Amino acid sequence: MDTVYEPLIQPWVEKKHYECIKDTVFFEDHSMMDHNEAEWKWTVTPAPEFIDNPNKRNPKVVLGKVGSYDILFEVIKNGKRYQRFYPQMVMASSCPSIEDCNNPATIPKEGWKLKYVNSQEVNDPGLAVMSFDGDPSTIWHTRWSTGSDPYPHEIQVDMEDEYVLSAFEYLTRQEGVNGRIKAYELYLSLDGENWEEPVSVGEFKNTSAPQRIQFLSPVRARYMRLLALSEVNGNAWASAAEFSFTGCLAPFSSYEDATKVKEMKVFPVPSSGIFIIQVPDWDIQQILTCDAMGRLIKREIQEGNVNEYHIDLHHVPSGVYVISLFTKTGKKYVSRVMKE
Repeated sequence: MDTVYEPLIQPWVEKKHYECIKDTVFFEDHSMMDHNEAEWKWTVTPAPEFIDNPNKRNPKVVLGKVGSYDILFEVIKNGKRYQRFYPQMVMASSCPSIEDCNNPATIPKEGWKLKYVNSQEVNDPGLAVMSFDGDPSTIWHTRWSTGSDPYPHEIQVDMEDEYVLSAFEYLTRQEGVNGRIKAYELYLSLDGENWEEPVSVGEFKNTSAPQRIQFLSPVRARYMRLLALSEVNGNAWASAAEFSFTGCLAPFSSYEDATKVKEMKVFPVPSSGIFIIQVPDWDIQQILTCDAMGRLIKREIQEGNVNEYHIDLHHVPSGVYVISLFTKTGKKYVSRVMKE
């Protein structure tokens, strides 16, 4: 005699906490039942920013707002409705951003410049700038085609802006192991001349996985100096696929009022491209535009005093952007705008 079992309803999500409200959340039905000819209904409360189809087994969801979300999951099978309610089944935090020191992001490398390197291979691959070009397939490699230079090896990078840095990441070359750095010293500086004590000393592993160094406390800096002391196999070379930092934009100066952030008016909002700022201060020095994820879209240096400034966002997709103005005395003005 056949035994008919009642379905055991079990909604599933990959993880409970998502670190960015723009992440795609994958829901799935892991119920113990015969899923043939079943129907589904997912109810997310509060309503998410996006759900591709609430009436399928595995919907994709973008939560869109900070907070916790309740899930009511229903399955209809053979005319019967089964359901399960999960309060606070999933939650989301604001996205990492270089504008938010409480939730820092990867520092953009578009403006980074090589300040100094003691050795580099001029034949491709090998240039020192390839260690921060955003392409893991290119590498910095010390000289090898015309001989080799002995350890220690040194590279210094100007990150163009001052940041409050919380972590450093080293990605070794992905093909081959020659030049993978072992012992190292990492220095940070505001002026590129005074390095003081290293912020980190240690040894990297012989692995192709990213290796992250979390600082004991955030460090304000503009310049990086990596001193490589040995190679994993004892060879004379050093190499790197990518150097990266996690952090947030530092106030433009060291004045105490640099942490005071003021709102400013920008119009029209929304706009199809041009946003007009009624300049709130006479000593504006730098203007940054970031997307909702905190990624830097454009950086502009203001020269001379003006009453009005135009930001052109015709070239970017529709969405929310953050415009920040920094003064010479450390004040910061911000406004969120909507590009149609």
